[in-house]
Amino acid sequence: MEPVGIYGVVICFESSFSGPTRVLTKKGAEVLIVSTNDAWFGRTRILWEHYAMCSLRAAETGRAVVQVGQTGITGGWEPKGRELARFPLGEGVFVLEVPRFSGRTPYVLLGDFPALILAGGLVLWGMGKGGPRPRAP
Repeated sequence: MEPVGIYGVVICFESSFSGPTRVLTKKGAEVLIVSTNDAWFGRTRILWEHYAMCSLRAAETGRAVVQVGQTGITGGWEPKGRELARFPLGEGVFVLEVPRFSGRTPYVLLGDFPALILAGGLVLWGMGKGGPRPRAP
């Protein structure tokens, strides 16, 4: 059987952090899959927040993301983070065609480095500013 693409898989809460999906993308993943069992979230808003993380992972990595929920929400996103399909809570199936992509986004290449440089620069700028200075009489 001929392989159809390279898939990177994260499990449940790993999708809330950019590190695992960034590593999988750097290793060649063309599509990201999130396997999850969100039963412990119940019907709280955390269920939807967890689901929304996939949109961020898609935009960061430039990869289509598919979340497969044993319990919870199942859906898919295009590489820019736009939702393609969603199956709400409950049982069901659907077929989703997602694009494969092998390029690298700035985030995959640089990670959090630009944000850390910016934060460090702001701290240094704030330290140099020092607040209001008294005027000479």
